Amino acid sequence: MATVQTVLGPVDASALGPTLSHVHLTLDILCWYMEPPDPALRALAAKPLCLENLGLARRNGLMVRDNLIQNDVALTIREVAELARAGGKTLIDMELPGIGRDVAALVRIARETGLHVVASTGFYTQASHPPEVAALDAGALTDLMVRELEVGIGDTGVRAGNIGEIGCSGMPDAPCLPDEEKVLRAASRASRACRRSGAR
Repeated sequence: MATVQTVLGPVDASALGPTLSHVHLTLDILCWYMEPPDPALRALAAKPLCLENLGLARRNGLMVRDNLIQNDVALTIREVAELARAGGKTLIDMELPGIGRDVAALVRIARETGLHVVASTGFYTQASHPPEVAALDAGALTDLMVRELEVGIGDTGVRAGNIGEIGCSGMPDAPCLPDEEKVLRAASRASRACRRSGAR
């Protein structure tokens, strides 16, 4: 029987139902914040997202700090509950270290909505990598991902059930930066190791 690891434990794959395979239930991408050069724009960009700075956010979403964070769990629960009412059953959350992964929030969302929520392991593009990624080699990163898949994320006891979103910057002269290539190799090795061990 095939199972999928959710934040509340393993679930039979046949019970997943309609699934959104790439969602961001919490988010913090301040690593891409682009401070406006003009002092007046900087002051506007520092305000909470509102009608006054909505136009700026629409023209350049990276200039308004509040536009780069989604940590309102109550709002997420209300929106996810709409999906549940429409027949949705499962969400694969793509948050990772460096872009706002919040395991406690994922557990709360799953409990309060009744949806299956799958947490992810890995690291996105190099600009978002936490400092330890540069310090670790591919073997250590593999071990970290395998631990999150087989044992749990940090000391939460919550296991990841997905590897990704693994990112490459995609620049024409360097499609994959050195640490991105290292993470990609580690993710591949972690996937292979978990297949051999039968971890789900």
